[in-house]
Amino acid sequence: MKRLGRRGTCAGVALAILASGISLSEARPRRSVRESREAQALSRETFEAEEASAASRPAPGAEALLDLVDIPTAEVVRYGNYDLNFRLYSEGGVLARVVFGVFRSLNLGGSWDVRRLIGTEGATPVRPRAFVKWRVFDGGLTLPAVAIGFDDQGFLYDDSVRQYRHREKGVFLVGTHEVLFPDLEVHGGVNMYDFERAKVFGFVGGSWRLGKVFVLVAEYDNLRSLKEQRVNVGLRFQVAPPVHVEATGRDIGHPSLRERIIRISYRGSF
Repeated sequence: MKRLGRRGTCAGVALAILASGISLSEARPRRSVRESREAQALSRETFEAEEASAASRPAPGAEALLDLVDIPTAEVVRYGNYDLNFRLYSEGGVLARVVFGVFRSLNLGGSWDVRRLIGTEGATPVRPRAFVKWRVFDGGLTLPAVAIGFDDQGFLYDDSVRQYRHREKGVFLVGTHEVLFPDLEVHGGVNMYDFERAKVFGFVGGSWRLGKVFVLVAEYDNLRSLKEQRVNVGLRFQVAPPVHVEATGRDIGHPSLRERIIRISYRGSF
């Protein structure tokens, strides 16, 4: 009888464990289905948010501006892409520049200025110049994106002093942030090209994207010396997704150095 009682007890325990296992196995699917539905809803919300973010980004040919007219922005060429542009300026000069996105936040490039390339006079090349930009901070809702870099390219070369009348940026620090409403951005920073005298200059500008094909730009450059300050304005027009053309007025307040320039840009991948 004791053996039978023990066997009965063991059988009861086994049946209880089996029943609890069955109840747990029945409960698990209900939880997993609920969790699965929640995960699907979360992934759908994430996907919709990413789609909305992607839709708000500029199209491939209307990507963020690397510069305005003469001043840089905190934007960079995307990794694996390049930006090639030709600047047609006074007296038939052509300034060509190419910038490569060699890493996610790092751009390397160079420029070559050829004076009087267009026209009847003899073309005069100026030595090539280097360009580097590193976007150190991507920015956020309240903080601007920040980039540092080096640009050795100036404008309007003067043979008498063997340097540019409008000097290069040299080492620069620049921030970019969207303000007031979408597609309106403010850019500002400091630069120094004369390391012996340690003169620091400032610059500020703005860009306003009007739809998908137009960008209005304006800038105030060389904020140190009143005699060297320049106001530049321009309008960019997207001809096709990889190509845009810009018409610009430089130094519009100066009676003798003001000029009209055309810039043609192409952005591709490698």
